[in-house]
Amino acid sequence: IKTAQVAADKEKAAKNQAKEAVREQNQKDKEEALTKTGESLVLEDAEIRLPKKDELVRQLDYHRNAESALEIPDGARIPCKLNIRTNAMHIEYLLAAATRYKAR
Repeated sequence: IKTAQVAADKEKAAKNQAKEAVREQNQKDKEEALTKTGESLVLEDAEIRLPKKDELVRQLDYHRNAESALEIPDGARIPCKLNIRTNAMHIEYLLAAATRYKAR
């Protein structure tokens, strides 16, 4: 029985290590995407209205991440993705975030 338990524990440990490696890779990919987005920030009002939704989401992710360490009132923070439903809302929050970014 002990040998079976030891084998099961080793198998579980191997699975957990694989999951952790995937988690770390996903985190690294996310950080690289944020860095890449940071290099091509759209800050002009006219340009903010041009990108497609996926680019707006990436820009908002960058600003959300950058503002997480700053002291910003809760009402002014960029809400989570689930609470931003329309393209107009994405543009509105990105315009506000770009204004705060320029002011820093």
